[in-house]
Amino acid sequence: MKLMPSFFRKPKKQSNVPYYLCGGMVLLLVIGIWVFLKTKNQDNFECKSLPAAEKIQQADLIVSGKVFLVLADGPENAKVLFTADKIYKGQMPEGGIEIFAKQSTAIKNPSTNCELHFASNNQEYLLYLKKGEDGLFTTSKCFGSRLLGNGLSSEEFSILGEGQVVNQT
Repeated sequence: MKLMPSFFRKPKKQSNVPYYLCGGMVLLLVIGIWVFLKTKNQDNFECKSLPAAEKIQQADLIVSGKVFLVLADGPENAKVLFTADKIYKGQMPEGGIEIFAKQSTAIKNPSTNCELHFASNNQEYLLYLKKGEDGLFTTSKCFGSRLLGNGLSSEEFSILGEGQVVNQT
């Protein structure tokens, strides 16, 4: 019997099952993480019922006014140009108010979703706005934004007051 170096010897038959199991487990883990992150970033969450005082505190800008124009920004997103009549909190931005929103066709279930449907049809809105890093504002029903309807609630009025009329020049 000749002795051969180990790299010339025929390897023993080994099972590849442990490698397949490890690979499958890693694949399942990656898919699980991807699904978790995807669902975490979706806006299909339910609004927490916060008192008006907390909603007001969280907002960067609170205004009332009308939608000037809604522009499609991709298949699901929209930019809403808003003309403010009154400011209740914050400072009016120099370039006006531009809001990032979802198009009505992208809102899955409007009755349970926090997205506010904007239309430029002379309806008055009360908007609680948060400013993003990109300079655009975001809002939702969860923040307190809504059609103004009968005006401020008594709790909102006691905190915000009459508001400051915006100079439309």
